[in-house]
Amino acid sequence: VARADALPTCHRSLVVIDPGGQPLRQGMLPPHAVLAFGAEREGLSRELMARASHCVSIPMSAGVSSLNLATAVSVILYTWKLAQ
Repeated sequence: VARADALPTCHRSLVVIDPGGQPLRQGMLPPHAVLAFGAEREGLSRELMARASHCVSIPMSAGVSSLNLATAVSVILYTWKLAQ
């Protein structure tokens, strides 16, 4: 989503994935949440970050700064599914 106002109005938590967020743990993502991932270089807009109810990061090993987007989505969805 390029603009936060393009999000549908709903009563679901908006979870943004950002390196500055809380380290992801199993069970911390709310059920039925809307997940927002940013582009690999630019990340998410400040506006979208401000609307988030949760901000999580993927814990990384020393010396690893990021994952590509497809890998990050896979890690988040796998962790989310384990909690269900």
